[in-house]
Amino acid sequence: MDRQSNKQAVVGAILAEWRKALHNKSIWFLAVAGFLVAALVGGHNLLVAQPNMSASLPQRHAVAVADDTLEAAAVVEVFAAMSGILLMTGESSARTWATTLSLVGRRRVVLGAKWTIIVLFCVVLSFLDLAGATVGGIAETIIFPSSNRASPSASVVFAQLPHVTLGIVAAGTLVGAFWTALACLWQHRAGLLGAYLVYAFGVTNAVALTTPDVARWLPEGAAQAITPPVFMLQIGWQTAHGHPVGKAVAFAYLTLVATILFGLSLRRFEKFDITA
Repeated sequence: MDRQSNKQAVVGAILAEWRKALHNKSIWFLAVAGFLVAALVGGHNLLVAQPNMSASLPQRHAVAVADDTLEAAAVVEVFAAMSGILLMTGESSARTWATTLSLVGRRRVVLGAKWTIIVLFCVVLSFLDLAGATVGGIAETIIFPSSNRASPSASVVFAQLPHVTLGIVAAGTLVGAFWTALACLWQHRAGLLGAYLVYAFGVTNAVALTTPDVARWLPEGAAQAITPPVFMLQIGWQTAHGHPVGKAVAFAYLTLVATILFGLSLRRFEKFDITA
């Protein structure tokens, strides 16, 4: 009976966190924004690549451009990180920790439920951004038709989806998990969101320009080994020319970092003053 009650508590906590996420307008905004940005970047990538394509190897170039179009979904890393911060700091922002913990009773269950929902949302967001990149690429071929026979058709774009999906999902989820753990360690929404934006679009590129060997071990730098960059162009270019880590190493490294941070956040959360 005790095991059964524990299972019910875990399932109840997960469902409660899922409902909170669904009612969070900021999360819906990020989901829609991720889709639209991926669509715009995907269409742009296909458009600018067409004039440079050689007609001698049309199929090879069409496949390469289709890959580049779909990899626009790597914008999910940015939106997953921001979503993780928003979802993890929601209780502190609304000052509802006391209510949540009184209903569930166990802090580990609450934190585990939040992590489960955030990771699930990062996966969903990855597929949503992949859909956006796909729609953007196909829409570009309709809005700006090209006589270049190397332009990828919709069937070519769809055929390349399996080649990029795992990398997009893995990179988005792992980067999102990293920032979720930091949000648990520092429960200040505005401060952490501001710090993330400065870090993502300023610090990462500065480090990449000065010390690329260090940049490749930043979470976003390691993620470039799994899927190419979209916004953080300097970190992608510099790590590519500074002996980037391999895909397997990057995946293991990011998983290890996220796991360690989760352990630290769990210990911190067990002693967290909910009245503060």
